[in-house]
Amino acid sequence: MRYLFLFVLILCMGSLNAQSPDSFAIKQVDSLIGLAKNQIVKRDFDKALEIIAAAEKFTLENLGSETPQYCNIIFARGSINYSKGDYNEAEKWLFKTKECREKNL
Repeated sequence: MRYLFLFVLILCMGSLNAQSPDSFAIKQVDSLIGLAKNQIVKRDFDKALEIIAAAEKFTLENLGSETPQYCNIIFARGSINYSKGDYNEAEKWLFKTKECREKNL
């Protein structure tokens, strides 16, 4: 009985310390968005858009489009286009961000 209790306790402790796959994916997406922001500071908008495209693909494959992380990605895409001076494209992405956040937040 004592060993059974110990075994159950160890299983519970292990599950509390384990990182869920979603939290790993969320950290990856946040890191990619951070890299894109660094490229904006360097005024390398094309590279920033490439990074955001990779983040979008990763998010859609691992988390889906109905997540706050996807909303952050499309907001970043709009911000990059705004910084680039492509206001029509920025407006399109920022409106998509608004729709996404209304659904998900």
